[in-house]
Amino acid sequence: MRNVRLSFKGSIHHVMNRGDKGENIFYVPKYKEYFVRIMNAYAEKFGMEIIGYVIMNNHYHILLKNCSGMLSKYMMIINMKYALYYRKKEGGKGYVFQNRFKSTIIENVEYLRDCLIYLYLNPVRKEIVEDPFTYRWSSLYNIVNKPPLDSTQKNLIYLFSSIDNFIACLKERNGKLLKVRKYRNITYIGSDGFILNSLKIYNRRRNNDFILSPKRRIEDQNPISLEQIFNDVLKKFKINLRKTSSYETNKQTIHKILFYLRDTYDMKYSDISRIKLFSRYTYKSLTSTYHRLKSSKINGL
Repeated sequence: MRNVRLSFKGSIHHVMNRGDKGENIFYVPKYKEYFVRIMNAYAEKFGMEIIGYVIMNNHYHILLKNCSGMLSKYMMIINMKYALYYRKKEGGKGYVFQNRFKSTIIENVEYLRDCLIYLYLNPVRKEIVEDPFTYRWSSLYNIVNKPPLDSTQKNLIYLFSSIDNFIACLKERNGKLLKVRKYRNITYIGSDGFILNSLKIYNRRRNNDFILSPKRRIEDQNPISLEQIFNDVLKKFKINLRKTSSYETNKQTIHKILFYLRDTYDMKYSDISRIKLFSRYTYKSLTSTYHRLKSSKINGL
């Protein structure tokens, strides 16, 4: 059984992925630069706060806070964008990344400190550099060599109070392994109580259908539940929104359902983006697609 990606709004994660069969998919500096660029650009769009990162030749590590609850969508986008870029440059066919991304959920500041130090020491463990501050493709390099313009420096100061204190912790931690634990098929860094509480939060948020106010069904006295909307879509389009992905459905049908959800229920784009069928769409693309459909009067639903 593959690992569960336990994630919810406000959770903190160590995410990573590597090249298929260990291939060096970041071996050129401009490849690393491109990945860092899309990582930061889409973090802003999808509500992720980057705490730290290290890009190696065949894999990457990112520490982040899932501020929006859209971690999976964010990771899917940056992996897909990079894979397309890599294939355009290198040619060939097949997978670029070995598998879907790995995610380890982190309990609190204490554990986050250990995780950040472990991440920054990765180039040292691989014997690429002796001093982690000199590794170019790490947020630590930017912290000490560039003006403090991003969240990574602010987070480092918050976690360690000062750069000097961080350096002291770095030397003390050097050589020690990170204590990653596993509960069933969930990896985490923290206490037993933390993972059990996180599961409760995750299950509660996953199982509680959000409620929508009706737009056109004025005669309905009660709000329309997500379950009712899903049932309406199933009857009208023969599409199960709980199970069907965008890869199984043609674009025209997806567009019709988008128009139906917006025009019939005034459903928010943020709510639509949480549905599996629209997993490949960003908030911006959903908006532009709907308005394009609207202006073209594609309403034969």
